[in-house]
Order: sequence, then C-alpha cells, then structure tokens
Amino acid sequence: MIDKNPYALVSKEPELLGKIKVLKKKVFEKEKALFAALEAFVSLQTRIKDFYSKVYLSRLGKYIKKIEELKEKMLGKSPKTMEKLSVFSLTKELEENPEVKKELKIIYRKLAKLYHPDRIKDAEEREFLNRRMSDINEAFNKSDIDGLRRYLKRADAEMGLGLSSLERIKYLKADVVVLGEMKTLYDKKIEIVKENQMCKLMNKTKAEKEEVYKETEERLKFDIALHQRILKKVEKKTIDVEKKLYSEVRLPEQ
Repeated sequence: MIDKNPYALVSKEPELLGKIKVLKKKVFEKEKALFAALEAFVSLQTRIKDFYSKVYLSRLGKYIKKIEELKEKMLGKSPKTMEKLSVFSLTKELEENPEVKKELKIIYRKLAKLYHPDRIKDAEEREFLNRRMSDINEAFNKSDIDGLRRYLKRADAEMGLGLSSLERIKYLKADVVVLGEMKTLYDKKIEIVKENQMCKLMNKTKAEKEEVYKETEERLKFDIALHQRILKKVEKKTIDVEKKLYSEVRLPEQ
C-alpha cells in the first residue's frame, strides 16, 4: 500500500502534487459556478421584493391594508403601525465589536502570507494563487469574516499546512463534491422561486399585468365588503350582549 510505504510515497509525490493541482483548479471552477448560482438566486429574490413593494403594493396596497385592518378589528386588536425593519449591518457590528474587527485583520494577514503568488514560479499555481488572493481581498473589503474563516480552513488542503499529499487530495475531492451539491441546490431554489406567483406576474407584459391587477382588485374589494359585513354582525352581537348584561344588573337599594 502506498500510504504504508514511505519510499513508495516519496516516489509518487510528483504524481500526487499533479493531482492536487488539478483538484485545486476544479475547486476554483466549482466555486465560480456556485457563486454565479448564488448571485442569480439573490438577484431574483431582490427583483421580486422590489417589484412587490414598488409596483404591486403601490397598485393594490390600499386594499390589502384595509383587509388587514378589518381582520385586526374582528380579533379585537388595535391596528398595527407599519414599521421599517432595521437593516443588519456587518460593518456596524464590526465597529461595535473590536474583537471581531481584530480577528478579521489577523485572518487576512495569515491568508495574504499563505496565498502570496510572488515567490511561485509555476504559471498555473501562480494563476490559482492570484485568483484565490482576489477572492480573499474581496471578502476582506466587504468585512466578510465568515468568508475569511472558510478560506483559512480550506488553506490546509490547498496549501498543504500540516497535511500529507494524500490527505490534501482527500479533502480537495470532498470540497469538489460539496461545492457541486451546493450549486445544484441553488439551481433548484431558483426554479422554485420562478414558479412563485409574484415572479410570474413580474415577467408578464404590461397589458397582462393590468388584467391581473383588475381581477385582484375586484377580489380584494369583495373580500373587504365581506369582512365589513362580518364585522358589523360581530359588533352588533357584542352591543346586544352588553345591553342584556346591563339590563340584568340591579343597582343596590339606597
């Protein structure tokens, strides 16, 4: 067995390093495909959200709001006020947490030393290091601490920190499989989102959208009238019960 024979392992080292080089290239390609799918997924979700808030709600929002108000009244709750959710800011978190900011810089310095391409003569290896360093710089500029942590963990396999060539090959093969599965997952998510009714409406022509708006408006108006009738019955019943209870109450004699 090659892993039990140190002499055989040494003789196989150039071959193993060649496999590592190929696997590193595959990892980078899989990452690129995954990031493209992730970007497409986020972009699609953002477009749908913008369409819903800026177009759909501006056209039908008053009817939706009216129905919600009627539902709240029927449940005996006070109407809710619309409040904007505070946007999470990683930059703000870093400013408020000096330990995270310190860790960000420490990890970045480690990665910059590990992936610095200047001393590498091999053209393919230098190209890989340049690409990886570009990713690391982008993560650092975005204050993406989780991204830098992932690159630091991957550095063991990619740069051979304390691992044999066989171990590096094992981890890199696992990375290729995982990245491929994640890309497949986001492809499926994109297809699911495309089947969303709001997404389908967003992609219709102007005339088709207007037809949907009119149909939805009529349905919402019907729902509002229905809720109003129900609310009146509920309020009338409540008043009748209160009157009955009041009439049954006897005042104490003086």
